[in-house]
Amino acid sequence: MTQPAGRAPVLDEASRLAARYPDEPRWVDLRGLLLSGRALLFAHRPEVGFIARSPDEPFAFVAGTPVSGDLADLLAHGDPPELEILVPNEHADAVGEMLPGWARGSTVLHRYSGATGAFATAPPHGVTLTTLTDPTALAAGTWSEATAEELAAAVSNGMAMSVAWVDGELAAFCAAPVETESLWDVWVETLPAHRRRGLASACFHRLRDDMIARGKLPVWGAHGDNHGSIRMAKGLGFVPAGTLAYFRREAG
Repeated sequence: MTQPAGRAPVLDEASRLAARYPDEPRWVDLRGLLLSGRALLFAHRPEVGFIARSPDEPFAFVAGTPVSGDLADLLAHGDPPELEILVPNEHADAVGEMLPGWARGSTVLHRYSGATGAFATAPPHGVTLTTLTDPTALAAGTWSEATAEELAAAVSNGMAMSVAWVDGELAAFCAAPVETESLWDVWVETLPAHRRRGLASACFHRLRDDMIARGKLPVWGAHGDNHGSIRMAKGLGFVPAGTLAYFRREAG
């Protein structure tokens, strides 16, 4: 069932695979990717396990019992240096043996326990919050090439997103790269020159309110050693809800 490069799965098949897993924070990336209908699938034995990879962002998710052939096909499809492979903890040792030379870490998942009413606090002075529907607007920010490409793809694919403008510059954003029936994963970034002004929080609250109106609560994932992200999650009303292992190729 491994797909040719660039092919997305039949939506019915992806939905069938997603139905194996509950709609919980642990599975938000996997299920959201499958339900988007755009996942690249690698599965020699789908009844046992498979790998789903995002076509736009450098991440993949190992689901079920890992099969070495699936990993080989995934890496043959293209292995950017920043590719991150998410793995349930119970399969992490087996996957690690198949990925010699890759670093292993832990991602802490957080569920939202904060207020669900409208965000009453105004954004910082001089900041305008909007949604983003035009990828050409990204030229108004000094984002890294990789982030700009991911953002452009996200906007083109209709990803839900809120952005903060400062003096005509796109300074921060919060986006929902994957969504399930009742959850969405938080992607938030701020340009270095505009950090520590509350822009990311303002963007999060704007998108949070829009998504809550659709019946969806946010999930926050942060590497275990990213203490700043974990502190921000706590400040926004998130609490830990489990962990996943991840693998990334060692630098150098």
